[in-house]
Amino acid sequence: MKLSTRLHILLGATILTVIGGLGFLGSRHFTFGQRDALRTILPDNWEKFDRISDPRFRALFLSRKRRLRDTCNQIKAEESTRFSQKFSNLYTWKDSSFLWCPVFKAGTSNWMANFFHLAPLTQEERSSIENAHESMLDRAKAVRFTFSGQLFHQYKKSHPQMDSFIWVRHPFYRLVSAFRDKLERLHGHGLEQDYFYALYGRKIVEEYRDSAISRFGSDAFSHENHFGAPVPFEGQRVPEQPIFWEFVQWLLKMKPIHMDEHWSPIMETCSPCIMNYEMILKLENHDVEEIILEEYLGISARLEPPTRANSYGNNVNLTEDEITRRYLDTLSIADVQKLFALYRHDFEIFDYSFSYRGLDFQPNSNKKKD
Repeated sequence: MKLSTRLHILLGATILTVIGGLGFLGSRHFTFGQRDALRTILPDNWEKFDRISDPRFRALFLSRKRRLRDTCNQIKAEESTRFSQKFSNLYTWKDSSFLWCPVFKAGTSNWMANFFHLAPLTQEERSSIENAHESMLDRAKAVRFTFSGQLFHQYKKSHPQMDSFIWVRHPFYRLVSAFRDKLERLHGHGLEQDYFYALYGRKIVEEYRDSAISRFGSDAFSHENHFGAPVPFEGQRVPEQPIFWEFVQWLLKMKPIHMDEHWSPIMETCSPCIMNYEMILKLENHDVEEIILEEYLGISARLEPPTRANSYGNNVNLTEDEITRRYLDTLSIADVQKLFALYRHDFEIFDYSFSYRGLDFQPNSNKKKD
């Protein structure tokens, strides 16, 4: 399908609003006067968005970058926050301007494959790594250039025009997806071989199962009720594994710095207020936005097709939003509010919202509807 045909999928009121707000961004190129005006409202390196041929998407991605800058400035001013600096999570190749931060459960699996596929390797080097590493994550790690804090700042000075990007996802969708994938279903041939159960699941159940039985009753953990899973799925699950309510009670007692990368806030794992990513892409619109990313990065080779979110468990014809709400329904409204507080900066920076039980979880807001 041609690019021009596929682009219209994402266009609508949001993009038209952005264009209206930024006025002259509809032009393919900017006049000198327009560039001077834009310097007062847009972040550094905004000229790089000239690479995006469609003015509607140019306006969309410019508005996301501007929101990142403005929201981070607001957070810093209001909260005196010391932003996390997780340079060790960044992916690049040596002497490359390409820079990506993986947000796990936001399209990371196929981008690990892309990272390895696009790496500047000889065929001999590529074959050697493929023979040495079976998983795509290990292959990607084998070709990445690892930063320390000091090394990153030196690297950035020598590569001032870095093409940095990040894929993001609705915080609640990502959280539920991470739980369903890593803790709700079995990996391997049993509990003893399940990495995430050994690392987290056993501790969660030991601490919260008695309270969960008191809250939901023992029947909630029966085979007929999918051992506590709100949504049935293909795969194996046993009653010894945690339910979502137990997971959330455990999660809310943790500091973000100690959280697993699959559910840690993006604010913590990818340091968006420090990195000031050029391209912010949303998994919800993956098929279209990846085409724009290819154009922006100048990638001629086709990228790996995306792995569908929740493909392992969505055999009940539910949308991602419907699945998420079923899991949130097992929580108290106070728990949901605490989850919003945990991920509030992700909601704000990346412009996500959520309405639930009479509450509007909006950027810079958490107020009851009238």
